Amino acid sequence: MHRRRLNIACVEETKWVGATTKEVNGYKQWYSGSNKARNVVDILFDKELVDFIVGARRKSGRIMTIKVLVGSEMLNVVSVYAPQIGFLDDIKKQFWDDLDIVIQDAPRSKKNFP
Repeated sequence: MHRRRLNIACVEETKWVGATTKEVNGYKQWYSGSNKARNVVDILFDKELVDFIVGARRKSGRIMTIKVLVGSEMLNVVSVYAPQIGFLDDIKKQFWDDLDIVIQDAPRSKKNFP
């Protein structure tokens, strides 16, 4: 991230268990995972943006969103990790239903952010 001058990065399959934050090489990492073998999404922010984060929502080990106030605009960063071929259809349907809820709940402007 540092070499490429990225301020935000979404990463999948990091194998962390739990739903919390931690410091990683000068970046703040939010992660959400329920099983060490799968379903982990992470979002990393550089320290310059951490103070502008106004909310985080971990829908599941596959879907997480973080809201960041950038100037006068609300930025919704959504990290998702879709089920691959071989997963049961009901697991895939639940994923897409959950993602639809998260996207519908994303505020469109600072005015309607709680």
